[in-house]
Amino acid sequence: MENPQWSRMEIGMRRETLLYAVLISADRTEYTEVEPVAKVGHLLLFVQSFPFAVTARENQGVTKIESSEITFGSFLNLLKGMAYDLIITNESCWIGKMLKAVLDSLKDSEG
Repeated sequence: MENPQWSRMEIGMRRETLLYAVLISADRTEYTEVEPVAKVGHLLLFVQSFPFAVTARENQGVTKIESSEITFGSFLNLLKGMAYDLIITNESCWIGKMLKAVLDSLKDSEG
């Protein structure tokens, strides 16, 4: 399997590179500017290299959820806890390909 370091080098990703992410319940998602990259259980994970927003349903209507900044290194640390449950839903985009390579490497190194 691919080494996560090789994947980062291939796309020019460094641990301090900023990503933008939203993790939201699938049943609350009203409208998105981008496609979800992965899901875990009933949660959708949206990640991009640029800021974006997701519109979510609430009791009082809808609300716009702005993406949060996260470094690539912190993002990898978060993924370690859900690597076995995370399902990549969009392998056609660069971040989906990168996530698949990183998750495959995490699974290989642990098991």
